[in-house]
This record gives sequence, C-alpha cells and structure tokens, in this order.
Amino acid sequence: HKDGHRIPIEIGLQPIGDGDEITVLVSVVDITERKNNELRIRLALDASASAMIMIDDAGKIVLTNASAEFMFGYEKDELIGRPVEDLIPERFRRKHSVYRTSYLNSRERRDMGMGRDLFGLNSDKSEFPIEIGLTPIDGVDGRRVVATINDITERKARDDLIKQKN
Repeated sequence: HKDGHRIPIEIGLQPIGDGDEITVLVSVVDITERKNNELRIRLALDASASAMIMIDDAGKIVLTNASAEFMFGYEKDELIGRPVEDLIPERFRRKHSVYRTSYLNSRERRDMGMGRDLFGLNSDKSEFPIEIGLTPIDGVDGRRVVATINDITERKARDDLIKQKN
C-alpha cells in the first residue's frame, strides 16, 4: 500500500500478442476481504469444542480443527493427508472403509454408528469412546465429508456409575 502497510494480493498475467510484439496485461487484486473471511472461518472451526475432520472421497483427511488435533494427539500437518482409518482402532478398520464407501454413495446428513459403540484411536494408540455426526459437502474440489466428533469418555463413566448404583 502507498502508506507502507502490506496487503495480500493476487496477480494475474495475460499475454497479448499482435504479430511479433507481445505485451503482458497484469491485473492486481486486493484479496484482504477473502483472507479475513478465511481467518473468520478458521477461528470458528478452532473455537468449536467438537473435533471436526473433513475427508475427501478417498478417505484422506483434508482439514482439521484444533479440537481434533488435541483429541487425537496429532499436529495438524501430521493429520492432513492421512487416511481417516488411522484414527480408528485396528479391529474396526476393514468394516469402516466399507461403511465410508457406502456413506459416500448415500450422502445424507446423519449420526454415525447408530446402535453401536464407536471408538477413536489416539496417537499413543489408546482408545476412547466417541460420537460422530456426518455432513456431506459438494464443493469446487469434489465430494467431501465433515465428521463432527465428540469424546464421550466422561458421559460413559457417569452412565456406568449410575448403572452400578442401580
């Protein structure tokens, strides 16, 4: 900016030819608003108490929030590109890939694992009970699924205590 502060820009170059002479048309666009919107979305995702993980149609993780990183014990760059099955105990992985493929074909917003106990796998290989909600998204870069995940360890412990007392 002429006052010295930096602004994010996008530059486009378009060659224009007329015979032997080539000129380049340069367009410069201020993308401050877009960057601010991206930051707002990132802040909202990271503020969520629920873990959020987006996967592509191959089951690879393409987006996470801070709660997911904390819940599963990984840094963001360790999760991006990893198969989502890495966050599931080994004994459930084979079936999960079948369920994932089936879900990608049905594509409806719903809770996952109705009537079954679901478990996540932490980076230290410890398991914990979870609940998962699934939301399909069709975007510019293809089909995606957002999983909203809650660790229900404390609720399960309370439920078990109540059962014992009864």
